[in-house]
Amino acid sequence: GQDMDLRVLKAEKRALKIKLRRFEDEFIRQHGHKPHSYQEVGEIREDYSRYKFLKEALQAQERQSSPSAPPPPHGLSPTHQQQQQASANHWQDRSQRTGGGTRPYLSP
Repeated sequence: GQDMDLRVLKAEKRALKIKLRRFEDEFIRQHGHKPHSYQEVGEIREDYSRYKFLKEALQAQERQSSPSAPPPPHGLSPTHQQQQQASANHWQDRSQRTGGGTRPYLSP
């Protein structure tokens, strides 16, 4: 089912994140800064693309599945919670897109 696929994707995303973080740490050790462009990351570029794809796919899945989630226990309306969550994500996404995030080269 879909849940199984999501678990597989999440596991792959987590593994890629660890790999990319290790790569960045090593890169910083050698060059004194994070890679700023795809040219600098070389052959690991495909991993970045895959990570970005997985991240977006999982976010889309979560957006689709959130309305059917059970209501929260404290009597808060789920829509209010979702709106707060959505606006928090919105700002995070914007800071990454405008290059204000810590990993600008992960953005388009």
